[in-house]
Amino acid sequence: MISGYIAGKLGHCKLLLLAGYGLTLLGQILIALALSDDAGPFRFVLWLSLIPGLLAVVSFLMLVQGRQHLPNLALKFFGLFHI
Repeated sequence: MISGYIAGKLGHCKLLLLAGYGLTLLGQILIALALSDDAGPFRFVLWLSLIPGLLAVVSFLMLVQGRQHLPNLALKFFGLFHI
């Protein structure tokens, strides 16, 4: 809900989507690097899970066309106040 609100304010849904997938990939890389050598199979699964995530980021970047629209500056947050 928060990211939808931010996307409505900024007018760039594709950028938020790419940022979310990219941060997820970065988190997985950091977890895989932080694991000890005793967690070999778990680390291997984390490295393998990067493949579909990377493919998702690349496919969204290359194939998805973001709609060009102006940000909605009058958007209310829960109808209580303007942000």
